[in-house]
Amino acid sequence: MIKQSFLIIISLLFLSACGDEQNKIQPLTIEKADGTTIAMTAETAETASEQMRGLMNVTHMPEKHGMLFVFDDSKFRSFWMKNTLIPLDMIFINSKGVIGHIHHHANPNDLSGVPSEIPAMYVLEINGGLSAKWGIAIGDKVFHDKIKRTLAE
Repeated sequence: MIKQSFLIIISLLFLSACGDEQNKIQPLTIEKADGTTIAMTAETAETASEQMRGLMNVTHMPEKHGMLFVFDDSKFRSFWMKNTLIPLDMIFINSKGVIGHIHHHANPNDLSGVPSEIPAMYVLEINGGLSAKWGIAIGDKVFHDKIKRTLAE
């Protein structure tokens, strides 16, 4: 009986943890200047530990998936690629949800800082080269449940 109860508790904890991860993966849409959209999913990184870990040690990411870093305020940001094994495009987004800077093809394991050229409240990381392939440009808009359009900037 104790063994069964223990297994049930462990199963519930596992399912609860999986549910939390699923809630962190949500639809994200990029609306380009010509009105076309790119639909994808993004895992959110909201806490300091999630943001610090980012995409470290990830060996493969599906093409239509990324990671959205969500910050409490809008300021100049700098990212690095420590323990990041795949090349990434870093898309810096202002508080209005508008792309203000794109850093193409950040190199894996590069410890150099990748600074934003704008105050950013959000940063979207996608596979390296996809920004160019999809024609993502400065001024395009990003829509996601975590992006709240503010009057700042």
